[in-house]
Amino acid sequence: MALRRFNLAGRRRWYLARNVGGMQVAQELSQTPWMQHLERVSSSHFYLEPVSNSLFKISRDKYSPRAHFWRWLSRDIISKRLAGGLDALKEYLSNRTLARLGQRTIDVRLYGVALNPFNPLGSLYAMEFLADCSTGREYFERLDETARIAFMARFCDLVIELAEAGFYHRDLHLTNIMVDEAENIIWIDTHIKRLPKAAAERTKILDKTLIPYNFYDEKYMEMARRQLIPHFS
Repeated sequence: MALRRFNLAGRRRWYLARNVGGMQVAQELSQTPWMQHLERVSSSHFYLEPVSNSLFKISRDKYSPRAHFWRWLSRDIISKRLAGGLDALKEYLSNRTLARLGQRTIDVRLYGVALNPFNPLGSLYAMEFLADCSTGREYFERLDETARIAFMARFCDLVIELAEAGFYHRDLHLTNIMVDEAENIIWIDTHIKRLPKAAAERTKILDKTLIPYNFYDEKYMEMARRQLIPHFS
């Protein structure tokens, strides 16, 4: 781990970061209209580091010390930053697990944590910037009905592979995958967790996951449910 300073579109922030991709990191991070669009559909902030062609995802603390001091202290500072529950670390470890299972993941460059407890952008995660890819949702919107059905089946197959290995994705969402020019599905949000052994608990997890918007609309959500439910019960 090394102390690094980053300039986030004009704002200087210090992070204790681990370089896991052998990258030479420049300090200047910038934004593009596409990244600003990502921020509107995500809870994170996104910046580009052009020297290494890296996309930085920086997660904001859930609570404010002014509005919810004790929740901020216990969850965002103690649980996440001090006790190893950092979002970026969890995502890095999940990325390695997905890759080990043979699923396509984005290349990770580094992860880090803000040293200043009053920096609300507490978790930093850098990955390869895939310029020639579309988000799963954007790709899905361009397909005709036959291709949509086939794509949803492929997406569910990946989820089934995870379930058979004992894992589930905690935020299953078409925006959390990318599709490259060869139509490969690539995980970009890789937060996975262990599935409980009890069938009832596994079914509850699937029910929470199956949100119509996450699968484009209710029709495709029901299509996904029919394919996934035998593997979660």
